[in-house]
Amino acid sequence: MPSSTWRDSWRQDLASFLPSGGDQRAVARLIASWTRDDLVFARDHLVRNAVAGSTLTPRFVRWFIYRAVGFDVQTPNILEHCLFRASSLSVGVGSCVGSGCHFEGVGAVSIGRSTFIGPGTMMLTSHHGNDPDGSVTAAPEPRPVVVGDDVWIGGRCLLVPGAVVEDNCVIGAGSVVVGRCETGGVYAGVPARRVAERAEKAVVGSPEEPNA
Repeated sequence: MPSSTWRDSWRQDLASFLPSGGDQRAVARLIASWTRDDLVFARDHLVRNAVAGSTLTPRFVRWFIYRAVGFDVQTPNILEHCLFRASSLSVGVGSCVGSGCHFEGVGAVSIGRSTFIGPGTMMLTSHHGNDPDGSVTAAPEPRPVVVGDDVWIGGRCLLVPGAVVEDNCVIGAGSVVVGRCETGGVYAGVPARRVAERAEKAVVGSPEEPNA
């Protein structure tokens, strides 16, 4: 593409975002706001993701960083290359988050105790509704994602805004979770549907599983 054509295209794209009427002060305020937001995002990304998420960062150092930036993380088992953009994150004792997971959006993500999140799983919390004219709203609406205790989520799953996975569930790899997964179920598919029941854990020393 010739440079002049590229410049014209860039100006047209920029004009579509700027206030109408040629108010230079309004344009300056908008650009300043964008710049400020981008710098804050860059700072957070540097600390949470580039540094904490590095393979070279020991997991206990990573854990300290996450707690220092305000995440309620009760386990050091957050593996490398995770991307955190959620406004709030809590992870319970004994849980593990696999490598390359992505936590996005303006809403909160809550993960319970003794829960395992497979690598590459994505949790989205930003919902965009519709304006009265049918167009998609630009401003995101927060819809938290909640994962209970003793849950197993396979690799490359997607949890959409507002998804709830109750205690003792299993989510098959590659599934898309929409809505609520109820306690004790095995879910799989797109969208994820209940396909089986998860076996209850036997208590060591009980008649069903005597001590060796």
